[in-house]
Amino acid sequence: MKTTLRLMLPRLAELQPETETDFALTEGQRVVRQGRLPLAAIAAAVPAGDAVALLHPADAILAEIALPPLPAHQLDAAVVNAIEPLVLGDVETLAVACGPRAADGRAVVAWTERAWLARGWNLLADAGLPVRQLIPAALGLPQPQRGVILAWRDHYLLARDAAGRGAVLALDPLADDAVTDPAAAVWLDTLLESADEYAILPPVPTWLQRWRPADLDPAAALSGLARAPDLDPSARWLGPLPAWSLALPALRPRRLQASPWRRPLAWLGGAAAIWLLGLNVYAWQLQDEAQAIERRMAAQVRDVFPQLPVILDPLRQATQQRDALRNAGGQTDSQDFLPLALAAAQLLPAGAQAIQTMDYQNGALQLRFAATADGVNRNALSAEVLSRAQQLGLQVDDVDGAWEIRPRDPDGARTPAGRDGGGLSIQPGAQTTRDLNRLTGAPR
Repeated sequence: MKTTLRLMLPRLAELQPETETDFALTEGQRVVRQGRLPLAAIAAAVPAGDAVALLHPADAILAEIALPPLPAHQLDAAVVNAIEPLVLGDVETLAVACGPRAADGRAVVAWTERAWLARGWNLLADAGLPVRQLIPAALGLPQPQRGVILAWRDHYLLARDAAGRGAVLALDPLADDAVTDPAAAVWLDTLLESADEYAILPPVPTWLQRWRPADLDPAAALSGLARAPDLDPSARWLGPLPAWSLALPALRPRRLQASPWRRPLAWLGGAAAIWLLGLNVYAWQLQDEAQAIERRMAAQVRDVFPQLPVILDPLRQATQQRDALRNAGGQTDSQDFLPLALAAAQLLPAGAQAIQTMDYQNGALQLRFAATADGVNRNALSAEVLSRAQQLGLQVDDVDGAWEIRPRDPDGARTPAGRDGGGLSIQPGAQTTRDLNRLTGAPR
């Protein structure tokens, strides 16, 4: 759970590094530690990454003003114009902050001396206290669910209602604490006109303990107003804080300001992230194109070299097959179509030129002859054809009335090219030889 260090500051004009200051370390709705120490000692004893300072009631003035519905960039000027009649001095010397505009058009505004606020904030930062909010004292009180919470501090009467609004009344510092201040009684009666109950946050002065509504005029006693039990003293540290404060960016101490390199580094990091994303997309596109090229290469190699059972590396396998053909000097296998067709041409008897169909597959050539005009069947195998086939190293069989011709090999293997059994050697011409020598680097 997030921990917050809350400081209850003395007057800003009296604030020094050695000034003892009330503090509390809160965790949610629980006070972990509280005490009173000099500023530097607080930073050493209570390390906290989040710190909030509650200004003295004499330093921050609270008021409620009416604001028209304006865009955000015009609100600052409207707030300054609204408080100018309430300020005795020059409004330019003040630090002004405004809360959100309510549905009825009212907004809480606070202001203090700009120079004193900047000095005090710098002292806190130099003492090692990273204060992020400077809150008027009344807005640090607990916020009741109904009614009003009252508190008394250094002859100032503080109040906060259920809507979160705060109010401050300065009392006579020389007055007797046992005697009710008439101005305070009137202020309280006015404040509690619309409240149904009120509670007082200790410590409570003697006169406030005895005070009852409408002390000055019993006939005007407020009906239905009840006194709620006093709160626990530690409750003064647990009030919900407003989202706005007098910690203006223009007054922020230098040591609390972000590094001037932070924004450029953030832009640089964003640009690097976009560049990496684009690089990954480009790499994916290149990989997809490479895979498509590899598939096309594999298909082309499979078409050119159908004897390869599996295509794993198209370029390497195609190179190996090319080199094998180049080293063979143009020789072809006896089971290839061209050598087998040329050998079959030597096998055909005289006058058997009327070939009806010719089919080559699986290393075998199948021939079917057309019938002659005189009805002679040329598809019948004669002893002369079989004898000639044996001389040429061929095996001829009658398959459904057609000749099936294949190389003869007693071992059942394919007949190597260049044998007497029917292989054919194709020698390259002079120009082809020169081209092969140029590609392979062999001497011409």
